[in-house]
Amino acid sequence: MTHAQSSHQIASLAEAEAFFAAHPDVDAVDIIFTNMCGVPRGKRLRRHEVLAVYKDGRFLPGSAVIVDITGRDTEETGLVWEDGDADRHIRPIPGTLVPAPWAGPKAAQFLTGFYELDGTPNDLDPRHVLGRVLDRLAGHGLTPDVAVELEFYLVDAK
Repeated sequence: MTHAQSSHQIASLAEAEAFFAAHPDVDAVDIIFTNMCGVPRGKRLRRHEVLAVYKDGRFLPGSAVIVDITGRDTEETGLVWEDGDADRHIRPIPGTLVPAPWAGPKAAQFLTGFYELDGTPNDLDPRHVLGRVLDRLAGHGLTPDVAVELEFYLVDAK
């Protein structure tokens, strides 16, 4: 049985340097995080910007993880007007920097997690929420199983 890696692990600069050494042509990298609705969001960076993210993180608005399904701010959270839509840190998740040929021949991507400015995990980041749930279950000797049903249509190209 495999165990999920902790949601609080942060990738090292050495990981990004090794990736770029193995993939010298990559020049565009998408940073990806998932909001509370399960919608992936992100930003495209250049190679030198990616190394800075792996070294120090990057600022993004904290409200980005709690937008509604249409992409609008969820004002009821207090993160928009009351908080001034303050920045939080995003940090790369280990093992997620990979080539993304569907985004272009010189493209890559990696997943990120949101952190408060003091380095603690952001309470609204879905990855950290899931990590807390998994920790609580593990504390009771439980391991969750997930089954996903994919629904799709096959159509004739004619």
